Order: sequence, then C-alpha cells, then structure tokens
Amino acid sequence: MTVIPSDPLFGDQWYLHNTGQSGGTVGQDIRVLGAWPDYTGEGIRIAVIDDGVRYTHPDLSGTYDAENDHNIVTGEGDATPIADAYSHGTQVSGFSAAAANGTGLVGVAYGATFTGIRISDADGELVNAAPAFHLASDADVTNNSYGNEIFYEEPGSLDAIADTATTGRAGLGTVHVFASGNSRIQGTLSTHGPEQNSPYQITVAATDADGQIATFSSPGANVLVAAPGAGVLGVSGEDDGYDLTDGTSFSAPIVSGVAALVLQANPTLGMRDVQEILAYSAYDTGADPLTRAEILADTVGSEAALAELDEPVRAAYEAGISLALSYPWTTVENGATDWNGGGLTASHDYGFGQVDARAATRLAETWDATPNTVTNQAVVTVTSTTAVAVPDGDAAGVSQSLTVDAAMDVEFATVDVDIPHGDLGQLRIELTSPHGTTSYLIYNPDFEAYEILARQDGLLDELPDLTFFGANVTTLMSSQHYGESAAGDWTLRVTDTETGTVGTLESWSLTLYGDATTADDRYVYTDQYATLATADAGRSVLVDSDGGTDTINAAAVSGPVAIHLDGTVGAIYGAAFRVADGTEIENLYTGDGDDLLAGSALANVLVAGRGSDSLTGGAGDDILDGGSGLDTARFSGLSSSYAIGVSDSETVVDGADGRDILRNTEILAFDDGNRLSTAPVSVSEIGFDADFYLATNDDVVAAGFDSGNAYLHYLQFGGFEDRAPNALFDSGDYLAVNADVAAAGMNPLLHYHLYGHLEGRDAGAQFDGEAYLAANPDVAGAGIDPMLHYLTVGFGEGRLFQSDPLFG
Repeated sequence: MTVIPSDPLFGDQWYLHNTGQSGGTVGQDIRVLGAWPDYTGEGIRIAVIDDGVRYTHPDLSGTYDAENDHNIVTGEGDATPIADAYSHGTQVSGFSAAAANGTGLVGVAYGATFTGIRISDADGELVNAAPAFHLASDADVTNNSYGNEIFYEEPGSLDAIADTATTGRAGLGTVHVFASGNSRIQGTLSTHGPEQNSPYQITVAATDADGQIATFSSPGANVLVAAPGAGVLGVSGEDDGYDLTDGTSFSAPIVSGVAALVLQANPTLGMRDVQEILAYSAYDTGADPLTRAEILADTVGSEAALAELDEPVRAAYEAGISLALSYPWTTVENGATDWNGGGLTASHDYGFGQVDARAATRLAETWDATPNTVTNQAVVTVTSTTAVAVPDGDAAGVSQSLTVDAAMDVEFATVDVDIPHGDLGQLRIELTSPHGTTSYLIYNPDFEAYEILARQDGLLDELPDLTFFGANVTTLMSSQHYGESAAGDWTLRVTDTETGTVGTLESWSLTLYGDATTADDRYVYTDQYATLATADAGRSVLVDSDGGTDTINAAAVSGPVAIHLDGTVGAIYGAAFRVADGTEIENLYTGDGDDLLAGSALANVLVAGRGSDSLTGGAGDDILDGGSGLDTARFSGLSSSYAIGVSDSETVVDGADGRDILRNTEILAFDDGNRLSTAPVSVSEIGFDADFYLATNDDVVAAGFDSGNAYLHYLQFGGFEDRAPNALFDSGDYLAVNADVAAAGMNPLLHYHLYGHLEGRDAGAQFDGEAYLAANPDVAGAGIDPMLHYLTVGFGEGRLFQSDPLFG
C-alpha cells in the first residue's frame, strides 16, 4: 500500500517522490513512500536549532510545539525570528515536519512534532549554540543547519553535543544532524567545521534531482550520508507561501525527518544505532562526477560570464572550480565485511550514499541488539609525540604510523593533529587504515579564494582567524572506515605541496570509536546487493568462521529473497547467494518481497517482513515469524505426524524435526496438504474474516472500525489496497491476475465469491480452489465456493487444501 498525501504541492516535491517532474532522474529521491504506510514520525520530537521559526505558517502551526521552544539570547520561551527576513529556520523546519493537512506540501516526518531553538541575537547574528543542545534535551532529534567559522569551535559546543548524545532520550542519546556546508567552490571541506568533526552527530551532504552531488555541497571524510538539497521546494520563511531553495541546510532536515521515522519504527534504538542504520541503508545514486560546465552553470552561469568577472573574483572562481575538480577521491569499497557481502561503498561526497527512508525503517524494525549508546561505546586512543619536519614542497610528504591492537569494529576515527605551519593552504593531511582506506582530512584549502568568494556571496565580512589551526591541536574526523577492524597500522601522511613556508608535525593522536569485536555478527543486505554481487562474485558467499550467534538481516531488501541457512544456493533480489560450507548462521530477517526463508539443523529464528512468505525451520527448535502478508510454514512429513497447539498468538508445532514456535504465520504446509494455523472464527457469508482483518490492519482499528463495520472498509478501500480479507485470499494478486476485474473496479473478494470460483478462477497462490474441489467431491457437487467452505466447515472437519504455485 502506498500513501500519497493530498497536499497539492506534493507532486512538486521530487525529493520525496521523483517521477522526473523537475527534469531529474526517476527514482532519485529518499524513497519515503515505502515508509509512510507505517511511520510518519508520530511521537518523535525534533528541535530545529537555527535563527528562529515563524510557526504561524499554515504548514507548520499544526506540528509545532510552542511549549518547549526557546530563545537562548533573551531566555524567553519563544523562537520567533526577529523579523521575517530571518527565514532560514522556518524553511528548514518544513522539510522535516510540515504537516500533511491538505495544504501546501508535507515534511518527511509529517506526524512528528517540532520546536524551535533560536540562536540569533537582535542583529540576526548567530551566537554560541552550546546552550541550545541542553535546552533541546527533551528532543529526540536536533537539526543544525548553520555554520560556524572554519576551524573555530564555539566554546562548549562539542561538549554539549557529546553530553546530550550521552544523556538524551533517557540515556539512549539525542540524535544530532548537521549540514556539511555549502562551500565546495570556496575550497573548504566539511572537516573544516568543528561540530561536524564530532563522532556524536550525523553530517549530511546535498544531491540534486539526478542524484548527483550538488555543486555547492562541501565534501569531506566526515560526511555520513547525503540527501536532496538542490532545487528543493519548501515553505517560505517570509510569508505563508512556498519557495524553491538550495543548500545542505535543507538536506540536513530531510535526514532529521528520516531519523524521526527510524525512531518511531524502533524507539529503543541508541544514538549510535541510528547512525549505523542510516549509513547501512543508504544507496549509491550512480550519478556521474561533477563537470566544469555543471559547476559554472550553478555559479556564474557560463564560461563567458566567468570571463567577464573582474579580478580577483574571476581568479577566485577559477581557483575554486579547479580545486573542486581536482579532488582525488572516488567511491571506494572500504574494509568492512558485513554489508552486502563485503565492504561499504564510501565517498567523501556522499558518505555512504543517499538516505533511504524505507530501507532505514526496515532495518530499525529488526535491529535486535542491545542499544548502542555513547555509554557502551568502545574508544581507543594511540598517540605519537615524535616531532618530524614536513618536507617543504615535496609531493612525497612525511608519514607516521600508529599501531592499534584493540579488538574493535570502527565507526568513526578522529585525528588530533598539532602542525604549526604558516600556510594551511599548502597542506594535505590523509589518514589510511590498515585496510587501505584513505580519508582526506585537509586538502590544500585556498583561503584567499575562500575569502573572496565568501564575501562575494555575502557569507562573511572578513576571513576567519586561521592561526587557530596552526597554533592549536585541531580535531579532524572520518566516517570512511565504518565497519572496519581497528587492529593494525594506521598511517598519517602530511604533504606540503608548495615551497616557501615550512612546518612540523609536532604530534598527533588517533582515536577510534566503535564496538568491541564479538563473535556475534550481523550481516546487512540491501537492494544494492544484486549490483555489487554481479560485479564481485566473492560477495555472493557468506563466510563466518568465528562462531557466535550470527544474523543475516535482509530486511532492507524490497524485492524477493530466497535464503537457505544450510548452504543451499538461493538469491537476493535475483543475484545468487549462499552461506558457505561450515558457516553457521542462526538468525534471518527478510524484507518486503515474497520471500523464502529456510533454516538449518541449528535452532533458528526466521523472521519475514512484508509479502507472502514461505518459512521452513528444518531440524532444531525454531521460531518462525511470517510478519505481515499471507505466510506459510512448511514441514517435511504428513500432517498426522505433527502435534499442533495454539497458545495466545503463537502456534506450536511438534514433530520429529523439532518443536517450532510460529507467529504471524497463517498456513501450515505438510506433504499431504495444507491447513490454517488457527481456526477462523468470524467468517462472513462471502468469506470475510473480520477478526483477521482487524488483527492485521492496525490503522483500520485506529480509524475507528470494529468487527461490526470492518467489512465496509474492506469493500470500499481495503480490497484495492492489497489488504487480505482472510488468511487465504490475496486481494492484490487476484486483481493483478484478473485484469478484467480490476478494470471493472469490483471488489476482488466479492467478485471471487459471486463469479470467480464458478468461472474456475483461483483465490490466489495460497489456495487452489480446483484442487480442493477435486479432493472433496461433496463440495464440488454442492456448487459451493471452495474457499468459503474450507473457512467455515472444512477446517473444523480436518480437511486439507493445496496451494497454487502456478497462480499468476
């Protein structure tokens, strides 16, 4: 089922649903339509730390929390901007939480509440945001779409971020989201911003409607994910209207909205879980690298326009464009082993890819570990105090290595570096992990061009005091090594690319943040597996040699999955996959497709997601959970050789191959036929089971329907929304196979009961009506609807039925 908001401007919000309406590429969006049927951010609180919020806007007033907003300058409880011209925070807010109210547009988490924390003074200048993080302690997510001076930390801001990431959400940690910056052409990286170098936040880059990195988006090793931010439609900050706008300022609140959906899907997630889920569920847009023509088009307009600029502005643009096109990084596979059969695809432009709301919420639902918080994070620091001169104008530079012998899996790496040097623009600083992944922390920033262009664009009046870098220990961060093992030699390389100014690497330290390595491994698979495994066959075989209790989590996969834990070859979204001989995996989660889950001789936990799934535990005492959809548990042997009992919402099946506990599984399949797992109790004269319908559609219950009128919902809506009216009938499949019924606009179950079974049409893959009639001549002779007979009479008489594998 897809939720399409009725807000009239939704069709222009390509970043939510890209149909090519803006001239972009179909599908290059945040894939939120797949999340909205279940999650809207309800119950989650977002704090927008910015220049204030004009919360009277018709798309904001309904979701704004006016009781918890703040003005940190005046101490008042009102975050209204000093004037309508200070519109930034208002614009930002709409991307996260604009209401779905039939007016204007919608935010990513339109069911969330949000509040403003104003950090601008009476002159509109931003002040120290550190107190804002503590004032936002009641929020689940904070959005931070503002920038400070490069290499300058506002006193206390990093400590405040760390404190609230530790204590917020009752110890689970507040999720802080930051924009990477809009200074790509100004020659600065996102690692130049101190707050973005905190491991307790999420740095977000910007993309356009083709999935390409935005020409303004500041790259950096600390970028975790990207989101749309170029040419995006949002609320106006100056009036009650709507404007197209650009900036990572608007990518960040899109990710804040996705974080709210993730937390609604699983409120017990730790802050670090949210970081990991966003990274592991993101997708590679596959867009081409930026070109000079594209950068010119988005800055001065053309080569001719560039040539007409006066010096030194023209030279500054030329320098900035050249630097932006000279960056050496590409998308690489890092040294992790737990994502789609290998390493994560990491980029200084996109982080781990474009955020994917559907995939992220699916992972959140199935994230079964102890919450990962700051409190239980593993942290290791190693230091070098051996001073060494940086060769002047030498491309080889100087390298030092530090050895880490800790058994931990890395999430973030920070480098504290002390390099007195008179010209930072001459320096490159790189960190390379034991696995060969390189993070570029500083890359020849052209601060002269930065000053000229930033002043040209009205971003600053004077160049910041860059002596801060040379005179102080500066912290730089990378997310590029996420999932890698920490053990081994980490190498820092410092290169002075020009002659004339000399410096010394006085000391440096490396701090790694992550988890202590255990034998209990989680292997995540997403829709990208098919592409990656086709290119690299090594990804198609899962090898785990350290024992423990291990999990395959393929909940993010939107298509069909067939996974056999016993080593039989299966497939993930059409690409071959198998568990290696000798590898023992205990737990398996799958996603939205019609999946096949097969266990091994171990005691397995098999959990299917959406779709109509087939689960086989095999030997061992297993737990089989079919999730939503019409699901089948399969057993080897005659039905008479198994003892079947029902306790609460669980079905227990005892046999020679073990004792299995079944949840959310409608059908039991044996060698001699199938039966329902539990008795139908409220089947109507056409086969509608009100109790089943209400139990499997929480939103219908929430809308006020009950057993007395649930059929009306199914008749008017549910039958056309792929909702099942009973445990055997698949509404969506029936309409898909019977195009004439769909074209006539007739309710599928009603058609089957009145006409379909008489015309030899089957109810679906779960129930073969013709086979049932052939096995039960008394039913055939009476001309009775075979599915209705089984539901109302046949189950109680112990009759069996067959599935129809050829249906459709």
